[in-house]
This record gives sequence, structure tokens and C-alpha cells, in this order.
Amino acid sequence: MKADTSITELTDQIKQYVRTTTEIIKLEILKRTVVMSSFIIIQLILWFMVGLVVFLFSIALGFYLSRYYNDYILGFGIVGTCFAGMVFLLLIIGPKKLENLMQNKLLRQMYEEKPSS
Repeated sequence: MKADTSITELTDQIKQYVRTTTEIIKLEILKRTVVMSSFIIIQLILWFMVGLVVFLFSIALGFYLSRYYNDYILGFGIVGTCFAGMVFLLLIIGPKKLENLMQNKLLRQMYEEKPSS
């Protein structure tokens, strides 16, 4: 009788261990999902704001250069040429390198341990 009781207890403990381990894994996945989602949302807001600032400064620079050269086409053409040059540099650097940089940043953020509050 004693052996049957200990085997039953052992199987119950193993079942409980599996349930607990499964629950821990689910919670860890949920935690990482929440961390990554918040990181991505914050990055999107940040880059939107940076884009807005760059856009507004570009317009201001275009108007400034237009007044300086007394020609709207030349002023905004210079600003447009600067942006075209930046796009060209990004193409030379290569989208793959930029993609790897972003992936590494996301992975670092995902696996960075943060203290529980």
C-alpha cells in the first residue's frame, strides 16, 4: 500500500511541476511580448516626433535659403538635394546593415533583464 501511495504522490507532484513550468513559460512569453510591444510603440512615437521635427526644420531651411537666394526653387532644391544625398548614403551603406542593426537593438531590448517593480 505504501508504494502505491508514494507513486501516486510522485505522479501528482510531476503533474503539478509540469503545470507550474508551463505557467512560468506562458508568463515569461507574455512578459517579453509586453516589453517588446512597449519598446516598439515608444520607438514609433519617438521616430514620428523626430520625423516631424526634421520636416519642420526642412521647411524652415527651405524658406531661409529661398530668401537668401531670392529663389524658391533654388532654396527648396538645395534642401531636397541634401535629403537625396542622405538617401543615397543609406543605399550605399546597405539596407541589410541597417536591418541587422535594428534586429540587434530589438534583441538586446528583449533579453535585457529589468528589475521587477
